[in-house]
Amino acid sequence: MALQSMSFILADTTETQIDVVANADGSLTFTLRVQDSGEIADLRGFFFDLDDPTLADGLSVTGDDVTGSRFGAGKVASLGKGCNMKGNHGSDSEFDGGVSFGRPGMAKGDDLQEVSFTLSHDEVALTLDDLDGMDFGLRLTSVGDDREGSLKLVGEFPEVDKPDIDDPKDDDDDDDDEGPVVLTDVVEAGDDDTDPDDDTAGAGNGTPSNAADPRDESADHDLPLVDATPDELAELTEAGEVADEMAELPEFLF
Repeated sequence: MALQSMSFILADTTETQIDVVANADGSLTFTLRVQDSGEIADLRGFFFDLDDPTLADGLSVTGDDVTGSRFGAGKVASLGKGCNMKGNHGSDSEFDGGVSFGRPGMAKGDDLQEVSFTLSHDEVALTLDDLDGMDFGLRLTSVGDDREGSLKLVGEFPEVDKPDIDDPKDDDDDDDDEGPVVLTDVVEAGDDDTDPDDDTAGAGNGTPSNAADPRDESADHDLPLVDATPDELAELTEAGEVADEMAELPEFLF
């Protein structure tokens, strides 16, 4: 099987390059890099859907900066400690998998602009086809020059180019489909953080950066958005990062 890879940039006020390589052993290696061309940010989490959600139960992840993960078909919206996609990704905000990086707050020594992790399955060889056109989410904290911003961005993996099938009757075709399949694209990010968290040590409530307003019809959004009511937004802003923990509690406690 030829080595396959995709490379694209998730563009918002920040610009994050995302590279995915399909390895010969059936694993996928992801590398995320915050680009100098956009605002600086701390990489906190990556969420994704799979073409076959049932594969989620057999997944595992490794990586030097990985501090947590969850997998389950349509069940992953939060990895705890402010690393979540609540308020994004349609009505339920839930993905098939999620991976968190480092620890919240730069004061604890984490300020990651590049991370890498490898995703494996215990029975199935993973390929780029498993991500083809699927939704993903990126959690960024400590955004901007003041390092007080917070973003939850959503997009879609680019479609995978299928290699041409050689015609056995074409004697002049010496292409044996070896080598990488490289995909390069720019993915415009969807909505920013509608559920701000205080992820910057010593700062007040986390403040969303000036990403596209979901109420602006001229903004280019890849996915449906979920808008909080004014009362809900005010409550979340006042509660800061505590809102995340409250959101995870069972409804009967309220």
